[in-house]
Amino acid sequence: MELPILLAMTEDIREPKADTYSTTEILNPPKQIYLMRNNDYYVRPMDMVWMLFGSAFHGIVEDQKRNLPPDYSVEHDNSFRVEIDTPAGKAYLTGRPDQYQESTKVLTDYKTLKYYWDLYYIMEKHTWDESKYKWQLNIYRHYKFPEAVRMQLYALIKDYDKRLREKGIPPMIRVEVPMIKGELVEEFVVNKIGVILRNQKDPSTIEGCSEKDRWKGDIRCKSYCSVNKFCDYWMDKCLEGDGR
Repeated sequence: MELPILLAMTEDIREPKADTYSTTEILNPPKQIYLMRNNDYYVRPMDMVWMLFGSAFHGIVEDQKRNLPPDYSVEHDNSFRVEIDTPAGKAYLTGRPDQYQESTKVLTDYKTLKYYWDLYYIMEKHTWDESKYKWQLNIYRHYKFPEAVRMQLYALIKDYDKRLREKGIPPMIRVEVPMIKGELVEEFVVNKIGVILRNQKDPSTIEGCSEKDRWKGDIRCKSYCSVNKFCDYWMDKCLEGDGR
């Protein structure tokens, strides 16, 4: 892989702060968060290609800031950091919503997604149970833009094909995100960060990832977890011959 691509992949990598957690981080399973924060691990560059693709898509959007009407705010202008008090202690939650338009009170998040993995259940089964994005946007709304009246994903479909075109689905789609009551958002955040802090203080309290967190057939464990070699569950699966 050429050096400019490698450098671009590492540009946003930062050492995590002990008392600070991003919105996207807390949406991961607590055990995975603990392992990532407490182990040195390697990510293959080829596994970061789609992340780089997503960053490029966001960069295109943010680059238009100079051409947008003044009631638009994007990315860095929308950053927030709030203190969260939990039974296990205090920590800070951070976030950086992609776009907010003051005149319409619409919060927008840009995504590069696979239709058959990320959007199928939302678009065709009309359920958000398999998606973490409703929590991500509702956290952004609650802690940064509580006056927002609508939330939406604007997604570039990575696996666009003839089947989707024949269904009348365009390669970029707008998806309305359902509202979650503020008290439920706060409860979710406090519980998640509380578990994370408890695990940091006492690793013996760490619970294994749920079947839902591991994805069907342990797909996440096998192909989408950079710290699986530190996980007792996955290493046991490997010893049993069920892993890689």
